[in-house]
Amino acid sequence: MKAWESICNCDISSAILLIPAERTFLLKPVRFQGPCKSSPINIQVFGDIIATTDTAAYEDRDNKQWLAFFSVNDLDINGNGKIDGQGAIWWQKFDEI
Repeated sequence: MKAWESICNCDISSAILLIPAERTFLLKPVRFQGPCKSSPINIQVFGDIIATTDTAAYEDRDNKQWLAFFSVNDLDINGNGKIDGQGAIWWQKFDEI
């Protein structure tokens, strides 16, 4: 979250948040909150962002969101990395949600 807060609150245009190649980040549910001073914001994903399979991590979250962006304008997410929401666990639990 420190990286997001830094990029969102910086006073430069075309801010870039880099997910480096050959790095993997295991994330619990995250809320990226705007509005941001910087615009546009570019998130470059060259590594991997993977959702936790711990369903308890989502119990206190509205709408069971994993990566949520609120009040963020001009956001661009690109790169050849992977964003993996671990969907298989959710299909198994679909009727419980």
